[in-house]
This record gives sequence, C-alpha cells and structure tokens, in this order.
Amino acid sequence: MQILFIVFLIAVGIQLIYLSIFLISILKKESGHAGTPPVSVIVCAHDEEQNLRELIPMLLRQQHPDFEVIIVNDRSNDGTYDFLLEETKKYEHLRLVHAATVPTHI
Repeated sequence: MQILFIVFLIAVGIQLIYLSIFLISILKKESGHAGTPPVSVIVCAHDEEQNLRELIPMLLRQQHPDFEVIIVNDRSNDGTYDFLLEETKKYEHLRLVHAATVPTHI
C-alpha cells in the first residue's frame, strides 16, 4: 500500500511540474504580445526608377516601430537597380530583391 502511495505522489509531482511549465510558457507568450507585430511592405518594380524616387521616402517615413520595405526589382532596363543599390546603403529598413531572370516554366 505504501508503494502505491509513493507512485501516486510521484505521478502527481510530475503532473504539477508539467502544469507549471505550461502555465509559465503561456504567461511569457501573453506578455510578448504587448508590442505591435513587425510589418513588411513589398513593392514590385519594373522600370520604375522615377516612381521609386518618390515612393521610397514616403514608405520609410512610417512611424511603425519594426518594419521593412522590400523592393523586388523585376528585370528593370532603366537605372532602377543602381538606384535601389544606393538607397539600400542609406536606409536600414530598405531591402532589395533582384529578379534577374524568369524561370523557364513561366
């Protein structure tokens, strides 16, 4: 009878440990949602250098605490790629993705 009682106490102890770990993880996740989630703004561009010169400063003036602006350069023939390379050096929130070719299945 004593052995069953000891096994019962061990089982209850293990369950209490798992319950406390579960509750602690839930409480940590709830406190992590206090801030706003990060935001990514994605813009596709093909020969849009002049428009991007106006658009990029407007997008980068956001007041959001954690954001990025991703410009996807789709095989531009004008100075878009060179302009974007220079702009990404100036602004930490600006990212450049360069699509140089089209996949053969498209």
